[in-house]
Amino acid sequence: MKSIKNNLQILKLRAIFLLTVTLIAEAIFTALPLNIIKAYADPFSKTITNTKLGSGDIGSPAEPATKDSPWSGSKVWYGKFKIGDNQPSPLLFRVLSPKTATYTDTAHPTMFLDCENTLYSKAFNDPPYLETVEGNLWRYSRLRYSLNGDDFLEKAEGFTDKERACIALSNLVGWCYESDSYLGDENKSFVFTHTKRTRAEVSSDKIFILDAEEALNPSYGYWKHSGYLGGSEEPISINNHVKHYINNDSSYYWWLRTQGNQEDKVVIVLQKGNLSSTTITSEGGLTYYNVSPALNIDLNSVLFSTVVTSDPGAGELNAEYKLTISDNSLSASITPGECVNKTGNMISIPYTVNGDPDHISVLITDRDYYIEGANIKAYSSY
Repeated sequence: MKSIKNNLQILKLRAIFLLTVTLIAEAIFTALPLNIIKAYADPFSKTITNTKLGSGDIGSPAEPATKDSPWSGSKVWYGKFKIGDNQPSPLLFRVLSPKTATYTDTAHPTMFLDCENTLYSKAFNDPPYLETVEGNLWRYSRLRYSLNGDDFLEKAEGFTDKERACIALSNLVGWCYESDSYLGDENKSFVFTHTKRTRAEVSSDKIFILDAEEALNPSYGYWKHSGYLGGSEEPISINNHVKHYINNDSSYYWWLRTQGNQEDKVVIVLQKGNLSSTTITSEGGLTYYNVSPALNIDLNSVLFSTVVTSDPGAGELNAEYKLTISDNSLSASITPGECVNKTGNMISIPYTVNGDPDHISVLITDRDYYIEGANIKAYSSY
């Protein structure tokens, strides 16, 4: 039998095993329901002041006031990316929506994330796909397989198995830029509409890139106009759309998954942040542009969110967070034949752990932890 009172050793500091107790009224327990959950978290310090249940204080982005307003909203650290022989770099994602069912369904809400940076350069498509299918369709692109394979999702020293498992399959619908369809105003904006091949363009992916509609969505923190008409017109710079390479401060073109107005074209974000439709091949061969991954986190897998910046703080724009996610490889139960006991101010919880947890955490909440609005009243880790 193990009890909270005498089991204070700290192990390897990777996975955390959580026991949650419902607080009835201050320190007076008339009943003691016990919930046992499993978690995985990076080694950072959690307290009742910086940690909230679920997605907590993570909020929606601010709509940009102008075309040059910097993207502003909550950000989440999730996974890593290794470049060459360098040490893997932690990845920072923008929270485009803290809770959405757009890519899944209402029973499986997700947190929609878009990478803060571009990570690597890749052709949108390459042979033999260029010769056998419409090469500008995301569904058939090599870039789709690159992101969901060894170049990103399965890349060595990137995501952990637990992090991969919590990335939801996103149901994506394709869009198409219509030639000569634009808003005739000073914003010089393309109009993007559903392609007739929408059904064929539907795909389900863990990792993807933004569509033009998403990249021009003010509720996602992005400026609503593309800034480019085409032809000989001078494009308007849209600094809100500019992204920088993870290894330095340089900006460059980055791919969108929107089909262009011709069969060999795909929409991209140019260096100055304006959108255009470009060919995926050139006289010299394939066209290579930068890649900025997007993904959805299954909110049912998010146990805690911890703010890791003090200024801005929790709930403020541009605050940064880390997530504690579920780990189904661990299990625990009250030791058979034993029960939870209260003696004075001491509560003893006999438990048995299966798996390899790294430390034990105990939290007290004002109601069952999975109920919306539940708050952490006390938190300790051993």
